[in-house]
Amino acid sequence: QHMIQWHVDKNEDAWLNEGLSELAVHVNGFATNREKTYAQQTDVQLTNLRQDADVVAAHYAAAFLFTAYFRDRFGEAATQTLVQHPENGAAGFTAVLDELAAGLSFDDLFADWLVANYLQSVERGTAPYAYTTIALPELDVQPLQRPFLTSDVHQYGADYWQLSGDTPVTLVFTGTQQVHSIDTTAHSGSHFWLSFPADESDMHLTRRFDLSGLDKATLTFWTWYDIEAGWDYGYVAVSTDAGNSWTLLETAASTTDNPEGNNLGVGYTGYSGGGAAPTWTQQTADLTPFVGQPVLVRFQYVTDSAVHWQGFAVDDIAIPELGYQHDAETDDDDWEAAGFVRLTDMLPQHFLVQLILLGDEDVRVQPLQLDEKQRGEWVIPFSEAYNKAIIVIAGSTPFTQQTAVYAYEVR
Repeated sequence: QHMIQWHVDKNEDAWLNEGLSELAVHVNGFATNREKTYAQQTDVQLTNLRQDADVVAAHYAAAFLFTAYFRDRFGEAATQTLVQHPENGAAGFTAVLDELAAGLSFDDLFADWLVANYLQSVERGTAPYAYTTIALPELDVQPLQRPFLTSDVHQYGADYWQLSGDTPVTLVFTGTQQVHSIDTTAHSGSHFWLSFPADESDMHLTRRFDLSGLDKATLTFWTWYDIEAGWDYGYVAVSTDAGNSWTLLETAASTTDNPEGNNLGVGYTGYSGGGAAPTWTQQTADLTPFVGQPVLVRFQYVTDSAVHWQGFAVDDIAIPELGYQHDAETDDDDWEAAGFVRLTDMLPQHFLVQLILLGDEDVRVQPLQLDEKQRGEWVIPFSEAYNKAIIVIAGSTPFTQQTAVYAYEVR
């Protein structure tokens, strides 16, 4: 399947690529043994693939089950269309759902899948909340602690909470309204440039500068990066021939080490700052060899096909000899972005909250609508006939890998 995927859609998101590969194993009659792994660890981000030892198996399991659910629900032809679609990850699902006129967004499909996972695990799944080819063990559902609790959940991960009773109760949900785009803030102000999260991709941020009349020139910038060490690399480069060829620039943090053969020459990989976590560091590159002419300056991020971390961030770019300074606060300032975005420290946080009410004879599924402040209040109509409820909570902010904080109260 990896060979087919590389041929038809080379830069598909790794999480979906791996999910489809696990699906291929399943379709060909072999056991993946992924179901139990996911049942024990549902709070992993579907839309990101991390290789940390404690979560990697759960990531693969989630991706497999999501693609299996899609195939069971929409069929073989729709799945083949998904594999070949040029849009990647969630955008690919959205595009295929639109072609199918399914009336669903990616978030809608994800929400249905979360419900299907629970109902299938207790053998009460019916369309659309069911698989036709997968049996799931019971999920790790936690009792909803009364009267209140604060917790967090991954974006496109899920917490399952169980609540029981025979008289109605009120559930109050309050979610945080914002979340960090990456695990830091801007170096200055509130805006910076960040590479887009993508696999098998070459992303760049480019601007023209005229160095005519200068005897020397220096490029300074602040960078924060969380890059898959030894596999993906960030670069700074200069072109004097309108982008036909590029010279990579060396700074204090760049490296020529090339353990996997992916370093194009001299670049950035691993954590900025060289510590246990990324930090903002100022870098200086000598532009003097290029003075006397117009040049293009480029920040570049090149990823392989497997995993991407949080990416390559740049802020407070300057060429002092030109009196140039760009802090990314107000506009793009003629920087041309292909795979980079100028964004703020904080993104709007969104949640998906659903109620599964279980009766003796039937099951009711209800999305719990939140207001613009990510708050909602609902009566859960417990009775003798409906005395068990499952509350499913998921973060649903794209682009970030940061968790979403929420609180609930039971009255």
